[in-house]
Amino acid sequence: LLKEGKDIALGSRLLKDSQIVIKQPFYRTITGRTFSFLVRAFIGLKGIKDTQCGFKLFTVKCAKDIFSRQKIDGFTFDAEVLLIARRSGYRISEFPIQWACDLDSKLKPVSHTLKILAEIIKIRLTRT
Repeated sequence: LLKEGKDIALGSRLLKDSQIVIKQPFYRTITGRTFSFLVRAFIGLKGIKDTQCGFKLFTVKCAKDIFSRQKIDGFTFDAEVLLIARRSGYRISEFPIQWACDLDSKLKPVSHTLKILAEIIKIRLTRT
């Protein structure tokens, strides 16, 4: 999955060849698209289609470096980790996946929105 010369491989639900087996509810789709917009606009992770897909693969060296500098431990830790990686010059690739929505997700779009926004602001203020 790690293409030659890449340090990080990201599973992406948004690539053309990805297969969505169980779609997520409409409200989660809207929440996800809004989050992706905020990540691209405020944090600067342009070019990465799917920062929140759970599948990520790192080389050992890259993982030790990045996770030793990570501060966020909430829902947006992925965005912080990818920003650290990009700023450190690590090379990132995305690959298509087969994915099914977990209807038992711990993310509660309404009640977690303020926490997620606060984390995005914190990343913006401390990392950009």
